[in-house]
Amino acid sequence: MSRSVIYNTEERKEAIELIENPDEWPRWPTLPVKRIPPGEFGFLREVGLSGVVKPVVYLRNASDLETVKTFDEIETIEYSSFNQMFDYGWRID
Repeated sequence: MSRSVIYNTEERKEAIELIENPDEWPRWPTLPVKRIPPGEFGFLREVGLSGVVKPVVYLRNASDLETVKTFDEIETIEYSSFNQMFDYGWRID
């Protein structure tokens, strides 16, 4: 998988601050993300709701959840850290 650095250090810090403060998420309890390249869309869930301590990207557009019965139905990618997630091209959408 190709990696692309899309956030500098300050931008990563700001993105992590947003991720860690779900009360500031515009689409709570999800936070839309996208990967550049290749142009994939996904979302993060509030850590408190999912019980996840590592970043997990759900590979589905956050605005397309009406037909989803459980989050277990959605394909995911788990990363060891937010920095690894950013290294693989994901950013806050």
